[in-house]
Amino acid sequence: MIKNTFLALTAAISLSVFGGCTWINSGSISESNKATAGTPIHATVTSDYGLFHITSPKDLTQKTNEALMSQCQSGTMTDVQTQLNVRDFFLLVQVYKMEASAICK
Repeated sequence: MIKNTFLALTAAISLSVFGGCTWINSGSISESNKATAGTPIHATVTSDYGLFHITSPKDLTQKTNEALMSQCQSGTMTDVQTQLNVRDFFLLVQVYKMEASAICK
């Protein structure tokens, strides 16, 4: 009896933790001008984890900007677009990812 209860409990915990039940929140506001001359560049930064929607990663935007600027020798960019994705695991842990793209002139 105890063995069956233990197995059922272990299976339930394993399914809840590793079952892939997640929420993905994503938002993007941008306008793209495909006629702009220059070289397209792209940067993606995945951050540390947040906990219980109380903590969030620091410097995520700064790290993304630095990754984008490192690809543009002139330092002049146009048509910058950003997107923040938050992947939520059971409302406990959040993984933040920021993507940015631009045209380097």
